[in-house]
Amino acid sequence: TLARGVSLLASGDTLVLANGSEPYYETLDLGARSGGVTNPIVVEGNGATLCGLVAMPPAEWTPQLDGTYWHPHAQTGSLRPYLMDGDREIAKGSFGDLLPDSHCWTSDGVWFRPGEGKMLTDYQIRGTLRTNGVAINNGSYIRIRDLVCERFANDGFNVHGGSRGLVFENIEGRFNGDD
Repeated sequence: TLARGVSLLASGDTLVLANGSEPYYETLDLGARSGGVTNPIVVEGNGATLCGLVAMPPAEWTPQLDGTYWHPHAQTGSLRPYLMDGDREIAKGSFGDLLPDSHCWTSDGVWFRPGEGKMLTDYQIRGTLRTNGVAINNGSYIRIRDLVCERFANDGFNVHGGSRGLVFENIEGRFNGDD
C-alpha cells in the first residue's frame, strides 16, 4: 500500500508508484516527513492516479419507503461530492425530489434513487469519502512528479504548516471538492 511505502521513507529515498490499469484508492499521506536540501524525498508517480472514491456496498444502504436508499456518510470536504457507478458519474439531484438514477448528499448522509427497473445490487457504487489525495503537513524537501489526484472530497494536493522546499512537477488535480 502507499501507507506502507510512506512508512519506510527517509531523507533521500524515492517512492516509485506503478501506473497500472486501476487507480490507487488511497491517500498518499506524507505528514511531516522531510528530506534534506540535497537529498529530498521523491515520489515518482509514473503517471499513476490516486482516487478518493470508496466502495459503498449495497449492505451499507438503508431502503426508504419512497424507493430511495440512504447511506450514513455525510458530505465531507468542500464543494463537489461524487457518487459513481463504476466509471459513470451518477446524476446529482435534489433532496426530497430525486429522479431515477440520481443522488443527493446531505449533512447526515447520501440519498440515491436507482433507475427504473433497477435494484441497488445492479450498481457498483463508490463515493467521495477520502479527504485529500496527497497530504503534507510540516513536511519539507519533497519532490512529487507525474501524479494525478482525482475525486477527493477536499484537495487533490493538500499542503499545510511550515512546509518548504516542495517541488511539484507534472501533477494534475481533477474532479476534487476544492483544489
